[in-house]
Formats: sequence, structure tokens, C-alpha cells
Amino acid sequence: MTNDLGFSTESLSFVKIISVPANFVVTFLSSFLSREKPFALMVNITLLCIFLSCYSIFVLIGTFPTEQADQQTYKHIAHVGAVTLLTELAGNLWFVTLFAIIFKITDKRIAGIHITLMASLTNQCQFIHKFYIFTLVEQFGIFIPQAAISIVALIACLLMQDSIR
Repeated sequence: MTNDLGFSTESLSFVKIISVPANFVVTFLSSFLSREKPFALMVNITLLCIFLSCYSIFVLIGTFPTEQADQQTYKHIAHVGAVTLLTELAGNLWFVTLFAIIFKITDKRIAGIHITLMASLTNQCQFIHKFYIFTLVEQFGIFIPQAAISIVALIACLLMQDSIR
């Protein structure tokens, strides 16, 4: 956002002042919410993250002024701040809920080894897409890969939600 769209780094860093304490609150909220049914919460958070990702790409970046900072109003700055804050909070909620699920299904007799293995595999699965997604964005732009990945993720999440819950 700062390089390609000319959004000021000062405005974006201002969001971090709000998001860091808010992430602590979301962590405690997630631990409370995921106590009973973490799998159902995970489905809902995943759907929320898909929606926020699509909104970030199609609405926020798609409607952002292409000129430099002279066309960026306080409305644009507030919009970027709100979307960035919501995306970070939803991602943190998803991450903490994911580890609540890992702690729920691990074998308590070998918890240290099992948790480490599950966390390592989860982290690898989360970031494996970075090997190919940047190539897709370079070839097709940002909108087509986002639409394709969103459709696949949404269909998979909706089809599997009953078995996950």
C-alpha cells in the first residue's frame, strides 16, 4: 500500500498504535470464545477472514486513488485504518483459535512433542501459498488470483463446515 498506492507510512503506522493493545484483548476474547466449541468458532472466523480479504482487495485497493497523497483524504485514511485494524484482529482471532484447537486435540501424555509437531505443520501449511501466489499476482494482477482463491476457499469452507463443527 505504501509503495504502489502512495499511502503514507505515518498513517499506516498510526493503526499499529491501536491494533497492538486491541490484539491483546482479542487474544483473551478468543481464549474465552474457543473454550466450548473451537471448531464452530474456527469456521465462522475463517468465513470472516475470507470476507475481509476480499473486501481489502476488491473494495479498498480497487477504489483507492491512484494518484499520490494529494488525492488521499481523511476518509481514505480512516477506511484504510479500519480495514487494516479489522483484518489484523480477525487474523489474530483465527490464529489463537487455531492453537486452541491444536491444544484440544493433542495427546496430553506427549503434549510437548505433539504440540510442537502440530504447530510446525500448521505454520508450514499457512505459508506454503507464498511460493506460488506472488507469481500468480505478477502474471494476472491482484484481482483475478484473489477472486479464484476466494471462491475455492469459500466453497471448501461451506462444504466442510458441517463436518468441522
